[in-house]
Amino acid sequence: MIPTRENLALMEELIAENYGGTPRGPEEIRDMAKIDAPILSTTSGFFNTVFGASVFEQLNNSSTLFNLLPKFAYKRGGFRSGETRYIASGIGVAENGAIPDSVMPTRKQITVGIKEHAIALEYSERERLLAQTDDDVGFDVAHELELAKNSFVYAFDADLNGNVTTVAGNNVESIDRVVSSYGEVTNCADVNANDSDIYSQDRDAGATVYDAYVNHNSNAAHNLSDKIVRAVVENTVTAGANPKTQTWYTGEDTYAQLIALYGSQMRYTQPHDNPFAAGTKVEGDGKAVGSNFGMEMATLYGRPIYVAPSDKVVAPGNSVISNLYLLDTGYDKVYNEPILGIKTLQAPIIARTTLREFPAHAKLGNEHVIYAAMELECKRFNIQGKARDLDVVV
Repeated sequence: MIPTRENLALMEELIAENYGGTPRGPEEIRDMAKIDAPILSTTSGFFNTVFGASVFEQLNNSSTLFNLLPKFAYKRGGFRSGETRYIASGIGVAENGAIPDSVMPTRKQITVGIKEHAIALEYSERERLLAQTDDDVGFDVAHELELAKNSFVYAFDADLNGNVTTVAGNNVESIDRVVSSYGEVTNCADVNANDSDIYSQDRDAGATVYDAYVNHNSNAAHNLSDKIVRAVVENTVTAGANPKTQTWYTGEDTYAQLIALYGSQMRYTQPHDNPFAAGTKVEGDGKAVGSNFGMEMATLYGRPIYVAPSDKVVAPGNSVISNLYLLDTGYDKVYNEPILGIKTLQAPIIARTTLREFPAHAKLGNEHVIYAAMELECKRFNIQGKARDLDVVV
């Protein structure tokens, strides 16, 4: 390399990029650039690849479902469920007739406990100290904690998106287990006995009030159609869902098929903050919102759509594309709590113990624990719906 001004500037830039501005005088740079007895990258003691402290995340940390579900404070361990009405019909009485016998509806206590969730980050005191020197130490506490927090939320969201066939255990219950039914267990071969039982309620023996609406094709893929979409809307609303508090949730693959299905029929409501917007896009939280370009949907039958990466949303059995959920997250009028949401005894916190807390820590190191106590709670199942066994639009 001829040590021209341009080459010297380039070498200074490369050194600055690799070593973060480690002082090196111009004479040293020129010495390195001489053509006789050249110092090569393979010459011992002169070159060390520096990787930098920052870690560039290669993974998608989408947590759409966690973001869209309302969170509410833990007040009680469960709820009372009304399984029957006081009376279904026949309330007429004769003029001056006797007061009818009293009646009593059936009630059941449903226990929805709490689940604890945690991940731990541990590093030695030596690593922490070295990270403060000029050595190439790929570690920064604040940065690692930020990555750990992203991973925590992603993992919680992944558990929320678990398949109905995956019993929750110590993990949070999944939306697919909430939105299940006796019909799904009976007709879909991928769902085994007891898979969809939730909060100790049996969905295997027969249809009950704890069944959600499930539009299935007995574990055989069939093409997504307007008929399927309308069936999910009609059955949930008939059961008592409030159209104003319903939300669609699905994967990018199914969302793309919905665009193909309804593309020629789309009508847009102009966003209040941008009256000139003509189309929509999917924002960072997964919600389809207004934009000034594109041919996409913000709503479907008047309900907003939240979209997650396709590999995050359940595509059960022989499905080709993700499930399509229609969720009612409205509020209960008595307790003013969401009908469907994440009950939170402890919101995510970071607990820390360091070498300074020795001997409580009992190590020459430091540890951070991200901890939360939360559970998915659904107080009404029959107003939640999903379509499964979906294939692409014809």
